[in-house]
Amino acid sequence: MREAGTLGERARQITGIDLKIIALGYGTGVAEKGGAYTIEAAAADIDRHFQQAGRRLGNGLHMDYWRAQEDRDADVVKVEVVVLAQDYEGMKRLEIFAEDQFDALYAKHKRNIGRLKEQR
Repeated sequence: MREAGTLGERARQITGIDLKIIALGYGTGVAEKGGAYTIEAAAADIDRHFQQAGRRLGNGLHMDYWRAQEDRDADVVKVEVVVLAQDYEGMKRLEIFAEDQFDALYAKHKRNIGRLKEQR
């Protein structure tokens, strides 16, 4: 997504709201063009989206990613997690990758797993 340039665009959709001012003349219904500006999202909004992304990812993966990126700005990393969690195709590829990795590890260790007591 970073290479395609879509990561930054999607991040801007989360961190800012574009507004336009339109003035209507009383009784005429004629619209006059006004200015446009962007309102930045509050940290609480970013945190709320981050927690939602965590529920989508599961198992605290959002926090693990956030901690692994401790040298970067916290809000930037949180927004990145939100964008990645909202990317349906990316999540689908991630799930397929995880299933393949699990299957490979299970095939490699299934005899040892079979020897374990049920409780273990």
